[in-house]
Amino acid sequence: MKLREYKKEDYPEIKNLLKLSWDSAYKFIPREDRINYLNTYYTAERFQEFQSNENVVNLIAEENNIVAGWMRLEYFPDSEEFHLSSIYLLPEFKGRGIGTVMINKAFEIAKKKGHKEIWVGVMKENVPALRWYEKLGFTFIREEPFQMGATSVPHLIGYKEL
Repeated sequence: MKLREYKKEDYPEIKNLLKLSWDSAYKFIPREDRINYLNTYYTAERFQEFQSNENVVNLIAEENNIVAGWMRLEYFPDSEEFHLSSIYLLPEFKGRGIGTVMINKAFEIAKKKGHKEIWVGVMKENVPALRWYEKLGFTFIREEPFQMGATSVPHLIGYKEL
C-alpha cells in the first residue's frame, strides 16, 4: 500500500469510492440524499478547489494500483485548527490497516505543521467509525447537525492531542 497526493485524474475513482463507502456506512441516510449530496458537494470543480488550496492536503491510498482510500486534511488559519475533514475506504479494503496508515500520516502532517491536536467529525450513527476514532484516542466534545441532502443527522465533533 502506498500513499500519494491526489491528482486531477483521480476524480472519477474518488467519486465512486465515496459512493460505495457511503452506501456501506451511511445506510441510515436515504440513498437519494446520499447521491444528491455526492453530486452537489463533491464535484470535479470542488476537487480542483481542494487541490489548489494551500491549506488542504488530499492523499490517495493505493493498493495494487487500485485507489482504495482517500483522505482530506484541512488547516483553518482563522482558528488555527487542523482537521481530518474526510477519510474513506472502499468497503472491501476495510480491516486491512489502510485507514490506520492514513490517519497516522494525518497525525504526522499535523505535527510537522506545528499543531498540537487534530479535529474530526463523525456521524453518531456511524458506530464502527466512531469506535475506531475512540480507539485511536479521539475525545468527542460536542454534537452538531450534519445535513446530507434532505436528511439531518447528529454529527459528533472531537479531537485528539498529538
